[in-house]
Amino acid sequence: MIDMDALMKRLESAFSKMREASIDGKEGRIYLVASAHAYGYEVDEENNILLKDGSVMTSKHSDFSTIREKAMQDARNGPLWRDL
Repeated sequence: MIDMDALMKRLESAFSKMREASIDGKEGRIYLVASAHAYGYEVDEENNILLKDGSVMTSKHSDFSTIREKAMQDARNGPLWRDL
């Protein structure tokens, strides 16, 4: 017999990882945009974070990792498929 609770925990972990990775795609873009906006930046159609002058923010920028980590956290904590 399948232990449904154990299976659900394993699935939740896998879904959390998938949601984190989704910030670079169409489905999770909303999390990246929201995070960038919270720090006063925009996101272009290719999911690049844009500086106020319109240039692409590099990974060396002090806010880059923070914005992406917050977006991944928000995506990870988003609703699970069973909650929809």
